[in-house]
Amino acid sequence: MRVRAQVVYLTAADLCERYHCSRMWITRHIKQHHFPKPITFDGRVGCVRRWSRSEVEQWEDEWLTAALGNELVRSARPHQGAHDHVRGQSAQGAEKVK
Repeated sequence: MRVRAQVVYLTAADLCERYHCSRMWITRHIKQHHFPKPITFDGRVGCVRRWSRSEVEQWEDEWLTAALGNELVRSARPHQGAHDHVRGQSAQGAEKVK
């Protein structure tokens, strides 16, 4: 029997808590192509936006690599399931590095 990997989704509230930011920050960085686009689920009440945790963690690795350097990526990324603020340069500082 084959076991499928379970995809974990994060809400905008999860991301705001994880990065200590506002929903507007997330929206702005999506529009500027600096943050992963959400997956949209259409529901009766409207659309629901969710982010794949694996895509967000990949973005963290890329962002931290650009901001801090390869050797610090693994130690600086929040642990799986943790909602700690990513320490280091601000998002604006990371944009300048790229």
